[in-house]
Amino acid sequence: RVAWLLGEYARQVLQLQTNLKQDIYTKIFQMLSDKDIVVRLSALLSLKNLMEALPTAADYSLEFGQAMDSLIKLTLTVIMECKEAETKSQVLLMLQYILPKTDPKMLRSSIPDLMKCIPALWRICNEQNVVRNHILYTLKILVGSC
Repeated sequence: RVAWLLGEYARQVLQLQTNLKQDIYTKIFQMLSDKDIVVRLSALLSLKNLMEALPTAADYSLEFGQAMDSLIKLTLTVIMECKEAETKSQVLLMLQYILPKTDPKMLRSSIPDLMKCIPALWRICNEQNVVRNHILYTLKILVGSC
């Protein structure tokens, strides 16, 4: 519930003091490491809402900085643990949202993790063509971002 509430609160975060915003981001990142998949999915959605509330792509580097690498790794972990095709698709959409907004220099450190995850995810989703389509689109975005 807390992750959901933070996501709903996202639109007002821009007016908050920087240290308070950092506290919110820290809590959401802590929730991304939770054992409960529902908490992690809610935290990802909240983070996406926070990212959408930022006015420019340059603000992503200022707000999240080096945490983007960690965010990508945690997102990949969530994708691999999801059972349902729709959930995998939603998490891949989140990844597709994150990748173009990540500084290419920071993104390079995540490429090995992405390249390990994608073939495994492709095998797991052998009959889930919608998910495979999202995987291909994610690769396209990754190539375009680098």
